[in-house]
Amino acid sequence: MRPTELLGFAQRLFLLRAHPSEFPPSTLLLVQVFALDVAVGSAYRAVTGNDGNLLISLGLNGISLGLLFLLLNAFGQAARFVQTAGTMTALSVCVTLAMLPVSAALNSSAEDATDLVTQILSLALISVVLWNLVIYAHILRHALNLGWWGGAMATLALIFANDWVTHLLFPELRP
Repeated sequence: MRPTELLGFAQRLFLLRAHPSEFPPSTLLLVQVFALDVAVGSAYRAVTGNDGNLLISLGLNGISLGLLFLLLNAFGQAARFVQTAGTMTALSVCVTLAMLPVSAALNSSAEDATDLVTQILSLALISVVLWNLVIYAHILRHALNLGWWGGAMATLALIFANDWVTHLLFPELRP
């Protein structure tokens, strides 16, 4: 998949018009998108004042993919792992890149910004995060053959499990 095709897929995904089955079932592409997600996630962590260590980003992303595999396997859909993981990882790259300038602006101007600017930036960040949850639910409902609410519940379960395992394995990352 060429970069322009990947961007077109991401655009359709943001509009809830693409499905995980449209992502090429290529392990190599999944590894490439995963590596990009680790790099972008590390940059995001560094910009937001956290440890930008690549190994931490690799561990966090690895936990996410491992839990996704367990979820798909529990529903008997393990064969869809490469496409679903590729779709979710590509989404993660796009969302992280979208949140990067907003988070950087919030961190750099927190002391000298007006309340209105901080509130607008915070609203933008929350909007991106909420839309990300909607897209994750869309992806999981198709990958698991569930209805909309089933996809939403699977998304929340995956997020809570990810948070629990992350804090269990990396207690130093607790806020």
